[in-house]
Amino acid sequence: MLLALSRGAEAQDARPPAAVETWAGYATVEDSGNHALAGAGLRFYTSPRLSLSPRVRIARTFGDTPDDHTDLYVETALTFEFRRPANGRPRMVSPFLLVSGGVWVQRFEETRFSREWTRVEPAWGVTVGARLFLPFASSRMYVAPEVGYAAFATVAAPVTFGMALRGGDDRTTRAQ
Repeated sequence: MLLALSRGAEAQDARPPAAVETWAGYATVEDSGNHALAGAGLRFYTSPRLSLSPRVRIARTFGDTPDDHTDLYVETALTFEFRRPANGRPRMVSPFLLVSGGVWVQRFEETRFSREWTRVEPAWGVTVGARLFLPFASSRMYVAPEVGYAAFATVAAPVTFGMALRGGDDRTTRAQ
């Protein structure tokens, strides 16, 4: 009986598998308008509910903006999962809070009136979202709508697409 209890505790404390993530979305910045977002990263769980993610994001202005420029963010994100994993797998619906920090590189294009130039600044952000595992996709793939606020009055609404690096079965992913 003690062996069965210890196996249950091990499964409850097991870290979910690492994941590869890509994302795309929209951001608006107070002084420079609309931006299209794209990025990629890796998620590594340090405990059942905490993960670290080195990531790279690119944002490009579009539409009616005061200037054309490209933003590059190189950062690390710390994510807290509000629901504890079941049997070493995240829940089918897993709300989270993400805090990120890193470097922001902004590159302005050369125009008729100005030369190309670049600036480098610290970057930070706070995001909330929910990871939704897709039951028809081998229980390893997920989509995560998010909304966040970042440095320089930026409001972003990306959608993350991810895949766990090792499989699980639907019974553990769907645990409520």
